Amino acid sequence: MPADFVVGPFTIGPGNPAASFSFSWPPGQHPNKGPVFCMFSPNHPAQAEDVKLFITDYAMGRGVNGPVYYSGLVSNSCSQAVSARLFGVYFPEFQADWQM
Repeated sequence: MPADFVVGPFTIGPGNPAASFSFSWPPGQHPNKGPVFCMFSPNHPAQAEDVKLFITDYAMGRGVNGPVYYSGLVSNSCSQAVSARLFGVYFPEFQADWQM
């Protein structure tokens, strides 16, 4: 069964890219391996305008002595800063498929 998490809020300024993010779990804690999908959910901007937040350069990495981590860049298509939360979903049932 999938599990989820919510982090934030963050303020994402206008631009491409406007911000970077990363997250991880402590070594030995689930889900240090295995697929994690995420997206940013924007709040309404102060002035009426369509908001699109894009995640690019999303990657899973592993430090020499540290845990697995996930990172990416966020772009904001509108002309003003917006508040947003990062939503993530991971799949513990597939963790064994990702272990090496």
